[in-house]
Amino acid sequence: MDYILKISDRKTLALCVLKDGTLEVRAPKNLPESAISDFINKKKDWILKNTEKMKEREAKKIGFSLNIGDFLLYKGNEYEILHSDKMMVSFDCNNFYMPEGVSFEGLKPALIKLYKKLAREEIFKKVEYYSKMMNLRPGSVKINSAKTRWGSCSGKNSLNFSWKLIFADEDTINYVVVHELAHTKEHNHSPEFWEIVERFFHDYKECRERLKLLQEKLAVENWD
Repeated sequence: MDYILKISDRKTLALCVLKDGTLEVRAPKNLPESAISDFINKKKDWILKNTEKMKEREAKKIGFSLNIGDFLLYKGNEYEILHSDKMMVSFDCNNFYMPEGVSFEGLKPALIKLYKKLAREEIFKKVEYYSKMMNLRPGSVKINSAKTRWGSCSGKNSLNFSWKLIFADEDTINYVVVHELAHTKEHNHSPEFWEIVERFFHDYKECRERLKLLQEKLAVENWD
């Protein structure tokens, strides 16, 4: 079985199936090749399953497109895309509008710019609201293009939120805002941290599950 071998100071063997279906083996220094081969053989079923899964996901991502009549997510709801006579994309809280005959790749920069604007307006309002409620003050608030994190809090209490969070429903956005604000007091995921989150957002466990489902949906949509 072909694979990419990465050797480092790590102590254990690990396998990772990359986006294109390539197997990456992460191994400690001085580990015999026979030990690596044995490990791969033991994990053969897992490798085959996840390789096919990643290839299928990547194929869907490459084939992802948007056309007039399709739907786009905004705050957990789907809005129909209607034809626009102008060479621009827009949203009026009832429908998205885009020109006909332009590929998704051609429209993607404008769509992401629009989503970032919508995310900034919505998330900034929520940070202001929950900051007052929780009596916590972030250093700054920014919208970014993070691929794997919905939000983050720096050591200086600066908050960052992925623009893709605007795809989530309102309660889930609220949860992520509360989660990151709680980190300005507890820079960890200790019981004390979760106590703060639960004090201001009781249904956070349900929101975490919804974020997982949203992540799976976006994994086959080509927004990167």
